[in-house]
Amino acid sequence: MNRMNLELISRALCILCLDEAGGDRADTDVDTNAMLRAMHGAGTRHHSANRWFDKTVQLIISSDGTVGMCYEHSAAEGVAVVRLAERALARAEVADRPAPPPALLPAPQAMKWNITPDVQRTIETAARDLDRAISDLDHKVYTYRGYGREFMKSCRTSPDVYIQLAMQYAYYKMYGYLVTTYESASLRRFRNGRVDNIRSAHGAALAWAAAMCTAETPPLNDGDDGQKKVSFNLYGEQKKLELFEEAARKQTAIMEANILGKGIDNHLLGLREAARETLGEVPPVFCDTTYKQMIEFKLSTSQVTTTTDGTFMGYGAVCPDGYGCSYNPKKDSVIFCISSFTSSSVTNTEAFRQSLEEALDSMKLMFQAKKADN
Repeated sequence: MNRMNLELISRALCILCLDEAGGDRADTDVDTNAMLRAMHGAGTRHHSANRWFDKTVQLIISSDGTVGMCYEHSAAEGVAVVRLAERALARAEVADRPAPPPALLPAPQAMKWNITPDVQRTIETAARDLDRAISDLDHKVYTYRGYGREFMKSCRTSPDVYIQLAMQYAYYKMYGYLVTTYESASLRRFRNGRVDNIRSAHGAALAWAAAMCTAETPPLNDGDDGQKKVSFNLYGEQKKLELFEEAARKQTAIMEANILGKGIDNHLLGLREAARETLGEVPPVFCDTTYKQMIEFKLSTSQVTTTTDGTFMGYGAVCPDGYGCSYNPKKDSVIFCISSFTSSSVTNTEAFRQSLEEALDSMKLMFQAKKADN
């Protein structure tokens, strides 16, 4: 009986999760609460048991009007799932109201399960583990309203490149160094293509971030009257712009190489797994500490754009002391979904949010100073 139920769920095109209202945290904003309901269901006391997390597409509709999706990642990228949802919404807006079927469909049948003591213990263990993981998640949906993609384009910079460099700058502001960074690069132009990895933590980004974090020139005494006047280091400001432009060129080159199938990560993965399959062991190069550090993504990012107002997509960090950060550039704002784990003594979602806000503000001032100089 249990096996038949599992097979039926597996064959289903999608799953519809109908939730009662509730489960929102009092100390959290509306957008973040909506994301948490979609991501994990707010715990086993609320909606988490009304999910089937192995399913590719789960449609979640709550009695208070909160609507979302939860999807299992191995079948498709986030962009593909967002396009699926947005096409369905667009079609629903213009389609005629569906007519009742010519014959009544059979009534839904409740699944009956054989819950043995061992199965019951497994369920209870899973519930505790899930609630523990939920309590460890430090997630925030943050809308930066200082500007959006139109300003970035006016700076003659791709919004994706601009935001990637902003995140490197924000991380450097917090820690004084950069870490291995993942940004998904679509390979959908290739047959069976999924993604490769745009590595945003490169030498040019480090040089620019370090320059942005240098102390401003202190005020100088004028001499005769003893009054202090601010002295602007014009070469320093110009140098920051030059370093940014170099970092943007490098980021663009890496991005273009990846989407054309010339990235390094998929090729290294293929070599590693081919060696494992052929030799029965992994060659020493893949056991080196440098390689292990190279694939530990302490900053996991992706651009997931949506056209429907009020929508966004997020995910968790991929290592215990890392951040997950998706971004959705709008015309005059950017929606970020930032994640880390409370159990880590290294990371803090709110601190990263604040550093990101400061980085974006500083970048705007940098470009405004350039335009004023011109």
